[in-house]
Amino acid sequence: MSEKKDFLNQFSEENKKPDSFKEEQLIPVTKPKREIKPAMIIIPLLALAILGILSYFLFFAPKIVMKDFVGQNKNEVAAFIKQQEIDTTGIIFKEEYSLDYPADTIIDQSIEAGKKIGKKEKIDFTISLGADPDEKIKLPDIESMSKADLDEWVNKNKLQKTKVTTAFSETVPEGEVISYDLKGDADSFTRGTTLNIVVSKGPAPAGQVAVEDFKGKTQYDVETWAKNKKVKVDIVESYSDDVAAGSIISQVPASGTTLKEGETLTIYVSKGKGVRVPDFTNMGTRQIEAWSKSTGVMVDQTDKKYSNRTESVLYQSVPAGNMVTTSDYIYVTKNAGQYFYATNPSGTSTPYDVEPYGEIHGEIGEIVGMHYDFLVDTLNKLRTTKGIDAYADDWTSGNEVYSDQPRGTILSVICRGNGDDRRYDCGGKLPLDVRFDVTISRGKKTTLTGMSDKTVYELVEKLNLANAGENEFAGKPARITFVVDNNIHYDDYSKPAILADQAGNPIEGDTIDVFEDKFYVIKLR
Repeated sequence: MSEKKDFLNQFSEENKKPDSFKEEQLIPVTKPKREIKPAMIIIPLLALAILGILSYFLFFAPKIVMKDFVGQNKNEVAAFIKQQEIDTTGIIFKEEYSLDYPADTIIDQSIEAGKKIGKKEKIDFTISLGADPDEKIKLPDIESMSKADLDEWVNKNKLQKTKVTTAFSETVPEGEVISYDLKGDADSFTRGTTLNIVVSKGPAPAGQVAVEDFKGKTQYDVETWAKNKKVKVDIVESYSDDVAAGSIISQVPASGTTLKEGETLTIYVSKGKGVRVPDFTNMGTRQIEAWSKSTGVMVDQTDKKYSNRTESVLYQSVPAGNMVTTSDYIYVTKNAGQYFYATNPSGTSTPYDVEPYGEIHGEIGEIVGMHYDFLVDTLNKLRTTKGIDAYADDWTSGNEVYSDQPRGTILSVICRGNGDDRRYDCGGKLPLDVRFDVTISRGKKTTLTGMSDKTVYELVEKLNLANAGENEFAGKPARITFVVDNNIHYDDYSKPAILADQAGNPIEGDTIDVFEDKFYVIKLR
């Protein structure tokens, strides 16, 4: 029986092993070296160098040609920088005074003209400030100089605030100095000192008047001169911080010019230092007083008006922003508040201050016991002067009753809202449009006794009509009318009589009541 072997055992004998199971042998392989020629290295390097040079000239080399800006205005530099898109962070401007170059012109530049520059170039420019205004200048004998000499002196020294003008003069020969006005003293004269020189043009042409310099003179001086020269004067008042009130600030035309007879000289007269008026709208009493004290302008705060507005001042006679002087007077209307008292508030007897709304006190007085006509008149005044839009109801039959008070006396009052049923305490705060619903007396009731079994004559005597007159009763104004019936004649005065009302209805009884403002008739019984 043959021995079985697995797959690997079949190759256990050495001679029977396949080649893949035998030991491997490594055999080295040698490649031949490749020869590198120098030209293969030099040519690429040379190409790279040429490309770099071309790139520099194309992209990096400066291309902007610097211009010559010396003597040109600085605006020319700004335009050049903007046009060439030069980075402004590298541009530096320095300033210095110069007699040779006018102000704002270029004195020097750090990069010379013609040189090429890049956009990131740093450039320094020196700009002229003009001649130094504080440099001292020797003042010559001005009065001995001609106009030509003066002009030459001004131009040579570049005097900035020296003016040489001409004017007609009846007394100073042509070409000579009439006057000069120097701000300061001669020893401290500089290029920036103000100096005005007036040179004579000789007499004015025939038929014309040489205008004088009236600056600093008074209005009276000008009017006197104008009257003598037959010239009209137009006066304009203006505020001035420098010229005293009443003095001349300026004139048109200027001194040294001419006017014909009948023409007009306009002079500006100082009103003094002007004070600008503030907006008083939300200023309190003490704030306004402080402003008045600091400026010297008087402010009257006595006028007060009630208003539903919230501002503390309702009106000012001079609008905010306008100018006034210490001689002017300003009136303001203070806000008295959004409510008022008809009578003094409880516990007070005199007005008291409740800033910012001013004084609160009784504007009407005790209404009960007041005559209705007086109340109506008072409310009319309050509407026009105090801003209180209150009314009292008109008399109606329901609101008139007889009483022991004279006719028209207010017996009671209800304070209610306008157009609604709101009720208010008449002794407390009342809205500005309150309505007073009043009950009014129609007059007094008088009781008469002993009126029975009287003749016409006896009734006339009792009612005291013979001596007192129709509209009086017992010698006192009672506004009760007693008359005798027209059908009664003198012969009827001994006949029995009776008192009747206006409708003719008899009033029976020994004791009867008669009422003020009624009409009664004595009739035959």
